[in-house]
Amino acid sequence: FRHIDTAGQPKHYNEAGVGIGWAQAAKQLGLKREDIWIQTKYSSLDAQDVSKGIPYDVNASLTDRVRQSVDKSLENLNTVYIDSLIMHGPENNWEDTILVWKTLEALMDEGKVRQIGVSNMPDFESLEYLYDQARIKPAVVQQRFHQDSGYDTKIRSFCTEKNIEYQSFWTLGSNQHLITNDWFRNNAAEKGMSAECLMYVFALTIGITPLDGTKDDGHMREDLEVVRRMKSGETIISSEEVAHISELLGISGSSSEKDVAAETSSLTKEINDDGTKLTLDSETITNIESPHSNIHLTYGTAWKGVNTAELVYRAVCAGFRHIDTAGQPKHYNEAGVGIGWAQAAKQLGLKREDIWIQTKYSSLDAQDVSKGIPYDVNASLTDRVRQSVDKSLENLNTVYIDSLIMHGPENNWEDTILVWKTLEALMDEGKVRQIGVSNMPDFESLEYLYDQARIKPAVVQQRFHQDSGYDTKIRSFCTEKNIEYQSFWTLGSNQHLITNDWFRNNAAEKGMSAECLMYVFALTIGITPLDGTKDDGHMREDLEVVRRMKSGETIISSEEVAHISELLGFPTN
Repeated sequence: FRHIDTAGQPKHYNEAGVGIGWAQAAKQLGLKREDIWIQTKYSSLDAQDVSKGIPYDVNASLTDRVRQSVDKSLENLNTVYIDSLIMHGPENNWEDTILVWKTLEALMDEGKVRQIGVSNMPDFESLEYLYDQARIKPAVVQQRFHQDSGYDTKIRSFCTEKNIEYQSFWTLGSNQHLITNDWFRNNAAEKGMSAECLMYVFALTIGITPLDGTKDDGHMREDLEVVRRMKSGETIISSEEVAHISELLGISGSSSEKDVAAETSSLTKEINDDGTKLTLDSETITNIESPHSNIHLTYGTAWKGVNTAELVYRAVCAGFRHIDTAGQPKHYNEAGVGIGWAQAAKQLGLKREDIWIQTKYSSLDAQDVSKGIPYDVNASLTDRVRQSVDKSLENLNTVYIDSLIMHGPENNWEDTILVWKTLEALMDEGKVRQIGVSNMPDFESLEYLYDQARIKPAVVQQRFHQDSGYDTKIRSFCTEKNIEYQSFWTLGSNQHLITNDWFRNNAAEKGMSAECLMYVFALTIGITPLDGTKDDGHMREDLEVVRRMKSGETIISSEEVAHISELLGFPTN
């Protein structure tokens, strides 16, 4: 890899780690600074998290914030210039957005930055307006490549016309409906590559530069090998295959998915602590689980936007009885959840108590003003929690919440305990049936909160991934205290297992997808995974294994559990 992407956003990225990594590799390989292309981003205050650090003075003027962020990036990245600097997203208004862009232009004039670009543009019109206002035009547009945005057909066409590089992130995680498609998998196998690698080939073929966040050396080699082949002039995917893949993805107006100069193709190594997120695609079903069952999957509703109501409706019709959401409009559509479950319940003749609904109070640091905040930001902390819960009750069409989670600790223990005491009071008042926590940074934090709590947490919801050591101590504590441990990004954070040949073969022998087997493994070791699939077939498959496990069937042996744990990288101690 010679292209690296990062950001001045400590809540998701470690710029200093990027600086150390590239410099060490360059020293070992005898590379010069100009041999490595480094891209970073200025992230607005709304996109930062005070508890993780902010690379500028929040009280400074907007221009100074941008400059301070870039100076910090230069320091972190061990460099005197940045190859590509991206505005991580528009500001809350056009006046500020244009001011940020003018500051990026000035930084280019001063030689600190070689090119500038934009990311997370909400629509084509926004990009077109910025382009028209810009003195120095954007050289790159970085977007999430997914179905909900129509795969940015107009934006990508504009980028082609204006010679702007279009970069994609979450290229794999947002397109699991393609990567798990039988035709696509078989096509990849015929070409001697993984389905994930073929997805990158498709992106490169239609003129996209994907961010590649793999942690696996084998996948790095595989991905870079197809770049080498394409640069040599080899056509890996035919125009007919491009058209069919576009159709499978759901890309409209596929005339733009044709001719691309492969010799300019490159993969960008994503240095990003986010992991990958799972979203899939469509149909409808029946295979029912009880809302009071210990073995169950919880339907996850993050990042489903305007499709939330329809997807929740289909999930409940499919048999899901547990639903997870949050009072955080930047990532969740609570009102859509409320519409979806109520419509499904009416059609199926279900009562409110047949559906288990979990939502979250999200702190101010986790909100985005431009997307709306479910409370008065000037209210006291206690009132913010109460206003958030009242809004959740209204959104969710309910008079009580089955499970209310503190979405993460506050910036200090005093405030964290105050939020918890407010959750306890809401339980006392009958608005909430149980309370829990999410995103605990370590075992000691959970243990301290538990010791301080009058009403103990009934659930702990965490990202289940290698970087946290798979929460071994936290999960052991949850088992000991009879706390439900829920996992999110269970698939996206563990692609090194899901793409493992042994694991895939084992899943095939059991008559299921590797993704489904991952859920079986999680359930077997006492985890309740959040399942965010949009695909009715996957809903059926996932709920069927729950039914089998509830009937007493052992799908994974103790030996297989041990081997899968080893493949995942569970701590040996």
